Order: sequence, then structure tokens, then C-alpha cells
Amino acid sequence: MKFYISVRKAIFTVLFSFLVLPSWAQVPGSAVSFANEQFFAGNYSSALIEYQRALFFGTEATGQIYQRMADCSYHLKKYDQAIEFYDRAFFTYSQDSLKVNALLNKAKCNIVTKNYNIALIDLLGITDSLAEKTYRLKQFYIGMCYFGTEQFPIARDFFIDAINPSYTAERAAIATLFENKKLLYRPDPHTAFVMSICFPGLGQFYAGDIKNGLNSLLLSTGLVALGIQISVQQSVLDGIFTIIPWFQRYYQGGYMRAEKIAMEKRASNRGKLYGQVLDQISSTK
Repeated sequence: MKFYISVRKAIFTVLFSFLVLPSWAQVPGSAVSFANEQFFAGNYSSALIEYQRALFFGTEATGQIYQRMADCSYHLKKYDQAIEFYDRAFFTYSQDSLKVNALLNKAKCNIVTKNYNIALIDLLGITDSLAEKTYRLKQFYIGMCYFGTEQFPIARDFFIDAINPSYTAERAAIATLFENKKLLYRPDPHTAFVMSICFPGLGQFYAGDIKNGLNSLLLSTGLVALGIQISVQQSVLDGIFTIIPWFQRYYQGGYMRAEKIAMEKRASNRGKLYGQVLDQISSTK
């Protein structure tokens, strides 16, 4: 009986060695190939799963695989995960140009998530001894970071340097755009705030929002008129205590809203300028 059990175990071992182990060994390579197919087809979720599967089954963790995993995560808008994989790619790569590429992509993720200062740490650490295209891209990303942190004169210089010196008209156009102080600094939210404290609706008018300015002005003046009417018909105290809670609500809401409107308008103006800068840079590609 023991003999038959030993024979069965031996047969099972042989079959496992010949049938199971070869297919197991083929998993990593086939997973990477399938992952690449999914990646180039734009199926980033499937590609990411297959790359992770390949690593799990023993594929060597190469910089290219981490790069692809990071690219998948970026397209899926999983920016923190993408940053982690770009980091792994950076430390796995041995070639300097590939390391630089990983850092640029990592910086791009931090720019998208508005972590401008973190992106600058990586970007400013990259050497200027780069291929022309890579150098201009680096300068462009640095310009984006300084623009995002509202350091506009520095951003202007880097945006200009993102364009080859032979494109003199485009470089001059960017310099001219940054001379438009109205788009960069107007309207000022603090000014709008103070103006609406002094006179309801005035801050909204200053920010260019006529509708909300009229609404604030009419509400405030209407409440004051109603308070005067109650004071005349009844008593001054009745007028005051009836109107003050409502007046305070709309008056305070008015100057707070004026500040918000000015911030949104200024952001919109800066967005327009930024779009024009991108147009100039894109026209040189």
C-alpha cells in the first residue's frame, strides 16, 4: 500500500514539473506582453493590473515597467500613485536621460495637483546639460511652477527660455503678455472687499459683476428704506431691531461675496494670459 502511495506521489511530482511549472514560468513574459498591448490600446486599468501581475510572478523590476505603471496611473488620474512609480523608475534606471525623464514626469504630476514647490525641488535639481527638447520642457515646467506660486516675473523668464532663441517674435510676445498688469493683478480681492464695506455693491461693480452689484445695492437700500418706514410708523427702536439682523446678513454677505467674485475674476484673467502664453510656446513646436 505504501508502495502505491509513493508511486502516485512520484507521478504527481513529474506531471507537476512538466505541466505546471512551464506555464508558471511563462506567466511573467506573457503578462508583460499583454500589458504592453493594453497600454498602447489605451486600456490603462488593465495594463496596470497586468504589469503588477508580472512583477508578482517574478518579472525583473525594470525602470521601463515602473515607467509604464506610472504612465498608466497618470492617465487614470491617480497622481500620488504615479509619483511613487516614477520615483521607482528613477532609482531603477541607470541611464541619465531616462532618470531625467522620470523626474520630469514626476514633476508634471505635482504640477497637476498644484504641489508647485515640491515639483520645483525636482526640476531645479536637474542639470541644464540636456538635449534641446528636454531642456526647453524643463524650463516650461519651471515656468508653470512659478506661475502657480504667483512669482510672475520669474515665470516669464522661464517661459521665454522654454522657446528657442530663434523664435524672437514668440519670445517678445510672451514678454509683452506679462506687462499686462491688469490680467495678472486685477481685480484685487482686498480692494473689492473694502469697497463693498464702504458702499454695498461697489466691490462687485469694481470686479465687473454688475448683476450681483445691483442685487447687493438694491437689497441693502431696500432694507434701509424699510427700516426708516418702520421707524416713522412705529418707533426708531422697532425699525432698528427689525431691520438690523437682515441688513447685517445681506451687508456682510455682500462684501464677502465681492471678495470671492474678485478672486474668481482675477483667476480667470490669469487663466487667459496663461492660455496665450501656451499658444505662443505651442506655435514653436
